[in-house]
Amino acid sequence: MWQIWCIGLSIIPTITIGDSVRINGIAVHFTSGTDLVSVINAINSANISGITASNYSGYLRIDSLSVVALNKLDVL
Repeated sequence: MWQIWCIGLSIIPTITIGDSVRINGIAVHFTSGTDLVSVINAINSANISGITASNYSGYLRIDSLSVVALNKLDVL
């Protein structure tokens, strides 16, 4: 099993309500709150297989537990 993770580039990031991202092909829509906690909750609530979002010292951290060799984490 592989673990892949990425950390955001902005400390304590904010978003605009109505923004969205795609993680491994799944759309995550931000509909409530503009802070890091809201982003983390939206990602985790999307129930994307193997994906967990967390707060890493004020940065967004996304972990992916990949069970497919050469699989990658896609964030668009």
